[in-house]
Amino acid sequence: MNMRASLLFALLATAVVAQQPAPHDAARPAEPPVAAAGAAGADGEAAPPGELRVADDESGEAEQPAPVRDADSDVEPPPVQPAAGGACDAPRAGGTSRRRASALTPRGVHRRTAGFYAGCTAVLMPLWEPRHVQSLVSTLRLPPPVGAALMAGASGVYHARQRHMLPCLLAHEVITDVSADITAQAFEAGAPRSPFELDWRRVLRSTSVSLISDDFPFLLWSRALWVVTERLAHRLRASRSLSPRLVAFLTNRLTVSVGKMIVTQVVYESASNALYLALQAAFRGMGWNGVLTELRHKFFKCWCDGVLFWSAAHVVVFAMPFWWLQPIVDNTFTLFFNTYLAMLAHSTRH
Repeated sequence: MNMRASLLFALLATAVVAQQPAPHDAARPAEPPVAAAGAAGADGEAAPPGELRVADDESGEAEQPAPVRDADSDVEPPPVQPAAGGACDAPRAGGTSRRRASALTPRGVHRRTAGFYAGCTAVLMPLWEPRHVQSLVSTLRLPPPVGAALMAGASGVYHARQRHMLPCLLAHEVITDVSADITAQAFEAGAPRSPFELDWRRVLRSTSVSLISDDFPFLLWSRALWVVTERLAHRLRASRSLSPRLVAFLTNRLTVSVGKMIVTQVVYESASNALYLALQAAFRGMGWNGVLTELRHKFFKCWCDGVLFWSAAHVVVFAMPFWWLQPIVDNTFTLFFNTYLAMLAHSTRH
């Protein structure tokens, strides 16, 4: 029950944060079209000077009221200036003047998604352990009420993470997947300030594909590698047939991390990337032939890019001193790579 609630909360929270419009991104409501004052209407009857007439629905054109000239004056009235907003507010020819505008822009989505993801990741990191917070409070010499509040919050987060480690990790996986596809759509939208609308069906599809192809499998894979390498290192240290220098080299954290990276790239990443591309194609209804076409045109490029990206990233991931910290650090790198995968999977260029 806790796991399901955590996954649902993570999905809804990320969606709400990404959907909220920024203040400067809100679209200005469109003005109703008006016809020129004194111009003939649909029945050929002229309107009185200075009166606004609603534009005919067929033309869809908005005109300004004609200036009223004093009969006793020889001075020409100033020309009527167009309404503020420029050409972008003018209606399209033969169409309606009302245009549906989205409050989302790529720049705003990037900013809110990055802030929300950074906050969620920071909460799960060891920085919030009570001893670290206590050291920070002592170093900064914070007032007692502020220090007590920070310690209470840190203790609550720490104990919640310790009691519900797996749900916390899964929630962070879901937040990573949702953020990656939202970021990918923002990149695909083009100009940073151009309005666009998120495809939430695509977000749900990409999140489901990532959970199946990478999130659940990596939790099992990283745990298995951790157990195997710890047992192997214990046996090597207990061996009497190997020289101490060789044992020290084989059990060195960097050596172990590089070995894990090689095995992971050859075995795990190959299968995970292929499954991701195949499921994306299958969930979009492309059929068996479409799945094979996607793999044939995109898998090799995906694998080569993965080697370049994960060769360094996995060394950092597997160098983490605690197993539960590895999935969190891996998710941080996965945010970038899954953004790339989502754009590649939805690309029409082969």
